Amino acid sequence: MRARSVIFTVTLRTHSERAHRRLARLLKTAWRRDQLRVIDVREHAASKVSRCRTAPAVRTMQGRRGDKTMDMRKYSGAAFLKPDDVRAGPLRKVIAGIAEGKYGKPDLEFDDGTKLGVNSTRNRALINAYGGESDGWLKKEIELSLGEAEYQGEMQESIVVKPISPAIKKKPSPPKPKPKSEGGGDMNDEIPF
Repeated sequence: MRARSVIFTVTLRTHSERAHRRLARLLKTAWRRDQLRVIDVREHAASKVSRCRTAPAVRTMQGRRGDKTMDMRKYSGAAFLKPDDVRAGPLRKVIAGIAEGKYGKPDLEFDDGTKLGVNSTRNRALINAYGGESDGWLKKEIELSLGEAEYQGEMQESIVVKPISPAIKKKPSPPKPKPKSEGGGDMNDEIPF
């Protein structure tokens, strides 16, 4: 039975002028004693590391300027949800915004910064619950779970949307006008000549 291969990544720092020779000697010894084989060695450019504490200075500077708390999630890039994100179980999310995404399809943005593209199946489910206007979808809680959807003629794993917040009340359609009776309708007014 062959033992499995393990790879380690080690970062070393030195101020010694003879670092290259010492590193080569260290790696040669590791190879001879324990059969540790070097796969990759890189020398990084020396970066200047400040030894002062910057966090309090930043906090003080923000306090002086009167800056408000920043939402740092926007600097993380869009985190689109995938079927693997709901494989462990359903997730509940609150819709914070809706914007047009790639390919002319809308994207839901949730209160935690994650996003989900709206395909036709998800769109129908949300329209049935919250209406055809996107404003009716905002601040609504939905459940995301693992399911299947047809894509290019094949069934594939997909995220299924289930509305949790109560559905909006549908506006009743306007009443149909009653037919006028022949004797007293508006069109039968007698006009004297």
